[in-house]
Amino acid sequence: MWQPVHDKYRLFFELATKMQPIINEMTQQPMSGQLSQIICRMVLAVANTNGALLMLVLNGYGHDAMKLARSIYEAELNIVWLKKYPEDITDFVDYLIIRNKLMYDRMNEEQQQKVSKESYERTERKYAEILPRFAMPRDKSRPRNEWCRMSIYERAKEAGLLELHQTFYQWASSLHHGDIGGLSAQSDLEGKVEVAPSWRWLEIALVSGFGSFVRCLGYFDEIAHLGFKERLENGPNQDYAVALKGLPPHT
Repeated sequence: MWQPVHDKYRLFFELATKMQPIINEMTQQPMSGQLSQIICRMVLAVANTNGALLMLVLNGYGHDAMKLARSIYEAELNIVWLKKYPEDITDFVDYLIIRNKLMYDRMNEEQQQKVSKESYERTERKYAEILPRFAMPRDKSRPRNEWCRMSIYERAKEAGLLELHQTFYQWASSLHHGDIGGLSAQSDLEGKVEVAPSWRWLEIALVSGFGSFVRCLGYFDEIAHLGFKERLENGPNQDYAVALKGLPPHT
């Protein structure tokens, strides 16, 4: 499957090769401030996920590549939101305390005893301090289910990605969760589950995953003031546009 997939989508694989030196250089730049440092970590995580996506595509695992493309898209939404509302980086980071507290509460007594008293008290103290920021409107004793005060739908709408959210993200989410839509999307004409190697979803995973990834680099450059705008426009942005135009026509 490797060679025919590579031949068909050669420009995307070449784009990945060209992007790597720029990513390395961008993420190794000195940067100050929690926001820039966190976004840098996000970009590196996205780069890693994109590499895994390429491996799945090369082997004809389009259904699973869609799940990784979904992850890259969600990272894009986080970055876009934090770019517009940089003060929310505190919520993004502090939500780890919420997660740790909820995890502790779900432990049985034996598991809880393995947590040091100092760690427990530190988490409880910090949790009580930040809970008002995350509290549910109708139940102040319960935190919301995610770090951001706005739903992922609202964030997509504000980012100008609503069309992508209602198409690609809906399909990818169904594949990820294995609901009836996802099972249908992974079935052949006879209703049987289509397993790898397969050509289905490869192109959408590549186009969507790379699109989010390339945009993330631009956001990162702006947030951290790295000065890569011209190189990104003449490099990944342009190469991505060329790769899109070079896609074979659908028959």
